[in-house]
Amino acid sequence: MKQIIYNDLFKCSFWAKLTPAEKVVYYDLRIRADKDTNISFPSIKTIGREQGLNIKTVIKAIKKLKKLKIISIIKKSGKTNNYYINRKAGNY
Repeated sequence: MKQIIYNDLFKCSFWAKLTPAEKVVYYDLRIRADKDTNISFPSIKTIGREQGLNIKTVIKAIKKLKKLKIISIIKKSGKTNNYYINRKAGNY
C-alpha cells in the first residue's frame, strides 16, 4: 500500500513545489488518512517525532500544504486538528 502511494506522489502536480520536509509531512498525513474520508489526525508532535523533524518544521510544512490547498485543516477545540487530504489538488 505505501509503495503505491509513494509512486502516485510523483504524478502530483504540486510535488516538485515542495521541500523535502514538506514532502515527508504530506506523506505522513496521507498514509494515516482514512481511505473513505481522506482525514488524518496525528498531532504535530507525533509527526515530528516519527519523521525526525523539528516541531517548527512540521508547523511550517503544514502551513505550506494548506496554502497550496493540498490539505485543509479542521480545527478541533481542545483536540488534535484533523487534516483533510485534498486528492483533487494533485490531479491524480
